[in-house]
Amino acid sequence: MVQEKIVLKVEGMTCSNCAQGIARHLEKKGLKGAWVSYENGQVELENSRDFTVSQIIEEVNSLGYKAIDKTNAKKTKEKLFSSLEKKFLIAAVFTLPLLLHMFVNWHWLQNGWLQLFLCLPVLYIGLTFFGRSALGAIRNGQTNMDVLITLGSVSAFLYSFTGLLIATNESEMHQYLFFETSSVTLWYSSIIPSK
Repeated sequence: MVQEKIVLKVEGMTCSNCAQGIARHLEKKGLKGAWVSYENGQVELENSRDFTVSQIIEEVNSLGYKAIDKTNAKKTKEKLFSSLEKKFLIAAVFTLPLLLHMFVNWHWLQNGWLQLFLCLPVLYIGLTFFGRSALGAIRNGQTNMDVLITLGSVSAFLYSFTGLLIATNESEMHQYLFFETSSVTLWYSSIIPSK
């Protein structure tokens, strides 16, 4: 059955470059006249005779976003928000001790290996959200905020991990540790509401 107008809700757009990237990708695939709005968090297509709704959703999802047919959007959004909220709280549990080590001189919080292990869950959670979108944007030949967030966080993590391995003593090690930067970049960026 051909639809005259298709409206999809898109979860995970964090900037206008995300919207432009989706529009360009759909155009490359042959879907002309796609209107993508970051502000509304949706994609609108007129007269898509050659593509089914599920094919269009698959194309948007291949970029790392979550496209939902507008008729089912309310039910799915509630479920997705609950999932994102849980991830945010889990990341907060691991990020706050990393921040605390900068203000409180508790010896156990200064341990570089402990900081590494506190950072790993936040890195995993953050990269499953931001990293997926960043890879989709790069595959499409574009950049967006998710690319910057991912690049900054991974760079801080790799720098810290390398410093942890090459440091010869505890004093030298603390000059290289920026695990809190990696975690906070991902955790704080997740506060930005996605449409």
